[in-house]
Amino acid sequence: MVPGCEVRYLEPLGIAVGADVRRLVRAEYVHRGLAAVQLPRAPLRTPVQVRLHGTIDEWAVYILEEIAKWYAVASEGIYGTRPWRIFGEGDSKVIIDGFKEVAVPWNSSDYRFTSKGKDVYAFMMRAPESRVAVIKSFTPDEKVTAVKLLGGDTLPFSQSFGVLTVKLPEKLPTEYTNCLKITLE
Repeated sequence: MVPGCEVRYLEPLGIAVGADVRRLVRAEYVHRGLAAVQLPRAPLRTPVQVRLHGTIDEWAVYILEEIAKWYAVASEGIYGTRPWRIFGEGDSKVIIDGFKEVAVPWNSSDYRFTSKGKDVYAFMMRAPESRVAVIKSFTPDEKVTAVKLLGGDTLPFSQSFGVLTVKLPEKLPTEYTNCLKITLE
């Protein structure tokens, strides 16, 4: 436990308090961790340092503000969703050994999925520099009717033998993990 902190849960916010957030280096790490590990399992919990007199430090405020900005864009793919038939695709692997977690070098082939009704939400763990997203997890029978970038517009796409190719805009809505809303027939 961090000196000067108590451990408790702020359940209405889904926030676990008590861990030293300075160990989380960057807000980007928190966002990708939420999308990669916790998102398929829900509820989401974020470590926040709380002082004994009830205030949180500036770094925790920054992390929470960044998460709030991301939620404003990606919340449709988080709240009220269920795990899709697979949790994700891609080359990168999350390695957790006890309490030690190795930083993951995400690449543009890495996606994490949730679903709601006929919609599949594909969280891009690293946006492709080419601005062309390729998702290989659909079957030939799963026909895509529309693709929208959460926080953005409807996007042009093509689908062949289940592989979905989506043309992304140059400017993405968030600097963190962006999300595609994919509507199936």
